[in-house]
Amino acid sequence: MNIDSLIAVGGFFMGILTSIGAGMSWYATKRADSATKEYAAKRDFQHLQRNLEQLNHGLTDMAKEQDTQLDYIHKELIELKSAINAALYAQTGETISGFLRQIKR
Repeated sequence: MNIDSLIAVGGFFMGILTSIGAGMSWYATKRADSATKEYAAKRDFQHLQRNLEQLNHGLTDMAKEQDTQLDYIHKELIELKSAINAALYAQTGETISGFLRQIKR
């Protein structure tokens, strides 16, 4: 074998080794990217889960506040109805329901 043949065979084997090394490097990078993407997906899911819990908590608080306000309004309406009944009864001797029956006729 002459020197040119040895150089060619050596270059061929170096090319094969380089290709194998590049493939191994690509696989390792791809695997690391996969793990990174999996971690990022889990983290995003956990953020969404926490946001959903916060929204649920906020809606629960709003519903409680609304119930409190509606109870207050209900009590105020009962007081207003009583006051109107008292004033109407003092003037006409009729209650609201009796007065409304007369208006409908």
